[in-house]
Amino acid sequence: MKKKNLKGILSTTNRGFGFVSVEGYEDDFFIPPGELGTGFHGDTVEISISKEKGGGRQEASVKKVLGRARTHFVGYIQKEGSHHFLIPDSQKMYTKFLILDSEIKPKEGYKAQVEFKEWTKNQDYPSAVITDIIGKQGEHETEMNAIMLDKGIEYNFPPEIEKEAQKVAKDPITSDIHLRKDMRDILTVTIDPADAKDFDDALSFQQLSDGNYEIGIHIADVSHYVKEGSKLDHEARERAFSVYLVDRTIPMLPEVLSNDVCSLNPNVDRRAFSGVFKLSSKGEVLDRWFGKTLIHSDRRFSYEEAQDLIATTKHLAVQPLSVGEALTTMNSIAKKLRKARFDNGAVDFADDEVKFVLDDDGKPLKVIKKERLDTHKMIEEYMLLCNREVAEFVKELGKKNHTENTLLYRIHDLPDRDRLEELGLFLRALGFDFDPSEHKKIDGRILNTLLEQAKDTPQEGLINTQLIRSMAKALYSTKDKGHFGLAFKHYVHFTSPIRRYPDLIVHRLLNKYLQGKILPKSEINTYVHIADSSSERELEVVEAERESIKYKQVEYMSEHVGEEFEGTITGLSEGGMFIEEKETKAQGFVKLASLKDDYYDFLPKKFAVVGQKTKNTYTLGDTVTFTIANADLEKKQLDFELVV
Repeated sequence: MKKKNLKGILSTTNRGFGFVSVEGYEDDFFIPPGELGTGFHGDTVEISISKEKGGGRQEASVKKVLGRARTHFVGYIQKEGSHHFLIPDSQKMYTKFLILDSEIKPKEGYKAQVEFKEWTKNQDYPSAVITDIIGKQGEHETEMNAIMLDKGIEYNFPPEIEKEAQKVAKDPITSDIHLRKDMRDILTVTIDPADAKDFDDALSFQQLSDGNYEIGIHIADVSHYVKEGSKLDHEARERAFSVYLVDRTIPMLPEVLSNDVCSLNPNVDRRAFSGVFKLSSKGEVLDRWFGKTLIHSDRRFSYEEAQDLIATTKHLAVQPLSVGEALTTMNSIAKKLRKARFDNGAVDFADDEVKFVLDDDGKPLKVIKKERLDTHKMIEEYMLLCNREVAEFVKELGKKNHTENTLLYRIHDLPDRDRLEELGLFLRALGFDFDPSEHKKIDGRILNTLLEQAKDTPQEGLINTQLIRSMAKALYSTKDKGHFGLAFKHYVHFTSPIRRYPDLIVHRLLNKYLQGKILPKSEINTYVHIADSSSERELEVVEAERESIKYKQVEYMSEHVGEEFEGTITGLSEGGMFIEEKETKAQGFVKLASLKDDYYDFLPKKFAVVGQKTKNTYTLGDTVTFTIANADLEKKQLDFELVV
């Protein structure tokens, strides 16, 4: 009997093999080298099973490409004989493109974008024509533009979008004042990074006569300006997110909106969509109100400025409270909110981030680890509170009206049991007590116990990374599955509509429900599609941001070839060790063949490499000293050599 071919999505690697995920099958199908046909990463393909599942994964071969995920690719031009080829930047690409004759002529050593034309079984390489010469390979502007083009990120807005933005921005602040709660007389501040230009959120504060506090969480009312179905709305939906590369921000909305009329700038009246909460000193939510407001930010703080003010403020208990006293009180309540969240099972991931000091040409002069202050945590807690309360409010409103209100939830599923079991083996090999099989139900408290064990050890960063990898990815969905990492039963994104399209959708839906409207069933599929497309776009945006960081890390390290650094072993394979440098967080690879003192074997069950004669052992989490042997900017790769 002839086997039925299956349809799925292809994921490829630059080593020439791949995997296909098929709906209805728990495990992906392995596509060995030589069996990818003419498929690219992300393509919808038809596969034929070539090896039934036995001891390993089922193998298959690609028989036909049913749909291309993309037709434009970015890379550098290389001449081979009489032909020019494009070597793709994407680490998912396993083949180069033969460049055909076209109006734009190839320039060796330059970055370009090409349009794929064809790839038949009789052709060694796919063919393409150049659509754009980006610039000279290795130059800062060229590399940043290449990253954007490769991910389909448009830097500039079309003229008609700019024109529409300019028009809606002229709407007088008083045009709908009668429909808004006027909160301009209440102490209000914004706290953001020192270099921020768009302010999504502001906090207002007042002490109530009963000893409790009213804290307003005010979010830019983007929905007032970006109307459903408008050209602006379509553009924002396509972009889905603002993008933050190492040297620039590519906004979701034109600057006249993102940095001006929507931004909650100080000393001007602004439209907001607010959550106003009555809170006790213990952080209990005693009452809440949601609605459109008019606010006036009294002062704009950087995180550092707000932190300094809190540190130097003495509480005088005099009415009205000073700005410093207000911040100190809000910080105290935020700490209680944070503690309650972790007591309830939220997972406390500590993830180091880096930023760069660049010269005028974009060359990295310094790499700095971002410091996480109490004020960062304070703002985070109030945003989490507002997001959670919006989700719960809409749920309760639906129950009152005997209807299921559609909403765009931010969901984070339970960790995969098999992945956690693998993680348990890995952690026990490192000497940590973590056995998921001992627990019927995994919750954040168990994971936090593990993270507490790892705190301040050399393995802390590695364990954080491995734990994150064992988690499900957070997604947008119309199905409310809760958020495991935050330990919230219901959760949405509401607090950043200037830079996230899903937040804008939540604003619109909440406003409809506040007006007593019921969403027609015919519209629900639209929101399902927005959730899916936003989740997909988010992955591309995150990849672009990470690639810009990785490029600058490699560029910085290229100036320090031969110098000694300290790092942690984060991965092992038959070929060598992956190491993360302590300060810059740059990742590099040490080939086992470069270790001259012995011949080393990889022992996967022990997560170690061991010298045959000396019995020298290197395990995951070990701290090692190394030198930089080579920096490949094009591949964004670093080669290290251990100092032994």
